[in-house]
Amino acid sequence: MEEALTMEQVIKSITEITFNPQNQLRAADINAAAASFLKDIRPGRGLKGNVDEEEYFHKGKNRTISEGLAATINEEYSGESTGELSDGGISDIDNVDVGDRPYKPSNTIPDTAEEEFCEELLLEDEDEDEDEANDDTDVRDKLGDKYITVNDEQVGVWDYFGKSHLQHIYELYHIAPIQHPQHMNYQLWDYQLKMIAQSLFVLNGPFRGFLNGSEMGLGKTMEAIVTMWMYREEAGVCVVVCPAAVCRQWVKTVNTAWKEGHGMKAYHLNDANMSAHELQSLGYDVVVMSYNFLEMNARKMKKFPGELALYANNSTAPKPKRPTSAMHTELWRDLCLEPKLLVLDEAQLINKPALSWAKAVARVNAKRTLMLSGTLPRNTWTNIYGYMKLLKGHPFATPGEFLRIFGVPNERNTTRSKLRCLSRFLQGVTIAHPASILRLPGIKIFRISFKLNPKEAWSVSERVQEYKKSNIGSKDHIIDGGDSKEIGLFTYAVQAQVKSAHPMLGEELDARIERLEDAKFRMFSGEDVEEIDYADRHQWLDRVKRRAHLMKESGRVEKIIQLYIYLVSTYPGRKIVIFSCFLKFLDILDEALYQECSIKSSRYDGSIAAEQRIEIENSFRQADPKLPLLITGGSGGVGLNIAYAGIVIQAEPWWNSNTEKQAADRTYRQGQTQEVLVFRMYGVNSEIDAEVVSVANRKVSVNRDLMKVLITTHTEEPKIEELLVYPPVPAVEFPETEKVKGNKRG
Repeated sequence: MEEALTMEQVIKSITEITFNPQNQLRAADINAAAASFLKDIRPGRGLKGNVDEEEYFHKGKNRTISEGLAATINEEYSGESTGELSDGGISDIDNVDVGDRPYKPSNTIPDTAEEEFCEELLLEDEDEDEDEANDDTDVRDKLGDKYITVNDEQVGVWDYFGKSHLQHIYELYHIAPIQHPQHMNYQLWDYQLKMIAQSLFVLNGPFRGFLNGSEMGLGKTMEAIVTMWMYREEAGVCVVVCPAAVCRQWVKTVNTAWKEGHGMKAYHLNDANMSAHELQSLGYDVVVMSYNFLEMNARKMKKFPGELALYANNSTAPKPKRPTSAMHTELWRDLCLEPKLLVLDEAQLINKPALSWAKAVARVNAKRTLMLSGTLPRNTWTNIYGYMKLLKGHPFATPGEFLRIFGVPNERNTTRSKLRCLSRFLQGVTIAHPASILRLPGIKIFRISFKLNPKEAWSVSERVQEYKKSNIGSKDHIIDGGDSKEIGLFTYAVQAQVKSAHPMLGEELDARIERLEDAKFRMFSGEDVEEIDYADRHQWLDRVKRRAHLMKESGRVEKIIQLYIYLVSTYPGRKIVIFSCFLKFLDILDEALYQECSIKSSRYDGSIAAEQRIEIENSFRQADPKLPLLITGGSGGVGLNIAYAGIVIQAEPWWNSNTEKQAADRTYRQGQTQEVLVFRMYGVNSEIDAEVVSVANRKVSVNRDLMKVLITTHTEEPKIEELLVYPPVPAVEFPETEKVKGNKRG
């Protein structure tokens, strides 16, 4: 193959085409120029491609096409979706309708706890990661955990988090609220006006990112919309990335926030074939898309160079079709029109940088990033790194540096003083308002104890014992969905949960075991455990309907129905919602309620299409309070406002206490006029219930310590804690002083 022409040579060859005496181009000249241009075609900046693609063809003698190809083809996206799903699709693994789901990290098992942590946190390009890991190791060896490298200089931890950072925190807390925007159709609260001002202060500062960690129901969406509006005079668009189920809600809220002619125009981007040129020509102020849509487009752009290299390397591979992406293109940079603000709704879904959603978000070259989440730590304190990865202007951008300063060496753990350092940093980029700022009527949480049937209890115990055997030798092990090993450990745990729910679920357990690895990662991110097999679903529902005495077979189902009957008679005007992680358990409960109480429940889960969900919300609002709403945690835990309901029943303990809280807060939010009652089912003889509660509680204490200084009202002063991190005192030896041997007292 002849040496490829550079883009400059191609342009030069075109400009040197000569005219004949009749001042017309000759066909031969045109064909020659076209052939020269198309020879060894490479996707560079002159075509619809990017610089990364062109690099595959400009490595010279040091790197062949095959080498570049191997680096691309071997980099697999674990948990990759099968094909591109449109927003008309349905998935039951999240609260979304297009198969939105986080992807599991790779199955490489690191050698040490610290390496395991780094593997879990991220890493995108293998070559970069290797260099990064080596750099981190050198830094740890040289600096220990008392110094930070800032602009190639060593800075003491006590200095970095000292006077200048404290000054930044005080300025953030004392900034004046913005004036209420004119012509709005919404009335903002005082705390919202100040939150918007604080967001702007940090977004325009060196960090170029802000975390809005207010609890659910306090109006984070409207705060983000007004923040985008404040940048209306700046060139470019604002981009909102969110779960697919709430894309339409975002578009509607943006378009109706102001009176006609005074606000912004939002567009729902769900066309995978739309180019950046087309999107730019539409002239919208805000572009809204789902995490899954963004990831699928990033994936096809990343795969194209390898596919093109195969084709160009004289292989039998088919000629690839050049992908089109409205977001992952250099057009925005070339036009200096990078997204002026990237808003990440439910940002806890991408706080593990190893996951494909997070990688896709990281590739969006936005000028500023605003993250919204009512459950910032989500699972463990290490999840904070995922947010910090998206910030600028700080020295903790690698997993090694983050762990060196805030963690314990060789453990995925931390200390009180190091956790305070992390909280101190976050105070400069985070504001989290508590639900109490609205003075809602209140919320009470009750544990409802019951006993499994003897056969159920024995079956659950058997699985839990296997789970505990697998756990022997694990140092302080807490499964959280981030470990790529211990798959067997989690398999036993989920098997036990299924058997403690209802015998019918246990009967088909073997057929579902092969899907438990994926379930592991969904469970801890708060999504529905089960995927929907529509070919089998109708048969399953038919078996459930034909099964007599469903309630009597399960101690859990029997207690829930008893509780339901009690609540309907005691609180006749209150609407009831019932949450479970398991779709098929809700199928059983739905039929059992019909058999025992002659009622037909409303359903809100992944089997319901997006356009139907709004109808279900509206019909439930108007329905008889006796008719409950059955919700899967992944589908109803995010983006659902049911403040008109006053009672929540949680069918089983959840591994993630933040997810439990997030589900309950679907009712405890703005608009709630009555005290919310939450009832959590707990099997006193169910060993798996005890284990799940224990795992969740072990995470809560650390997360609570991390967040306690970040949770504040708009009128409070910053809570400054002593860091207990001082300059190391050099050892001083006095030769004339003998070392004391022992400590004897007469």
